Amino acid sequence: GVNQYFQLPQCTISSNPYGGPTGVFGLPSCIALQYGALSIVFWFYLPPGGMGALIGSTHDVQYPSSPSGAIGEMYIGTDGNFYFAELSTNSDSKTLSTPISPGWHIAIWEERVSSTNATVYAYMDGKYIGSIALSGLTWTIDGSGESVPYWDIGTAYACGWPAFPCDQWFFFNGSIALVALYPTVLNSTQVASIGNGTNFKGLPPGYVALYVGNSYVPGSQVWVDASGHGYNAQGY
Repeated sequence: GVNQYFQLPQCTISSNPYGGPTGVFGLPSCIALQYGALSIVFWFYLPPGGMGALIGSTHDVQYPSSPSGAIGEMYIGTDGNFYFAELSTNSDSKTLSTPISPGWHIAIWEERVSSTNATVYAYMDGKYIGSIALSGLTWTIDGSGESVPYWDIGTAYACGWPAFPCDQWFFFNGSIALVALYPTVLNSTQVASIGNGTNFKGLPPGYVALYVGNSYVPGSQVWVDASGHGYNAQGY
């Protein structure tokens, strides 16, 4: 639907293992903080002229308010390219981009964190796009000194990133069929086993949360987790 997004569940971190902030974090941050690694898998359809954020996070307020700190970790920019993004406490703001055409695609954003640095790995349709090396604590586990309570599927808010409309919510205008969250960095063999956009083969074991498009219930606006772990996402 128009301006439709899904806020992922949250957890409370009382002791940050990397020396960052404590408090309420969204599910992807919870996974990264607990396991030191995170992989986010998206299977989605991009229409002609499609653009918008697949996933984004903010450290203070939720839509429709304007956050003071937020990024889009995966988005299709106004220039038609697909972007993977992350930033760190040492003012590292970095992206990887790759051309993308209309149709079905599988994008995977992965991060391995520590108390001093992190690496983001990017895949599109089973192919390795590249990596981003970051110094310091990343936004995912630090939020520029604050917790990151809001992780949203289908939108993000940001400014200063390539081909991203400044200071507005950037809603994805395509269709999302599947989102899977892993507590590990998937290797190239695992990524290849998922398939490409036109031939989705399935997911390797080990995910901790799985949302599939046909489980969305419009009446209750709940997108039900299919992993068996009970991480339900509430639609707003």
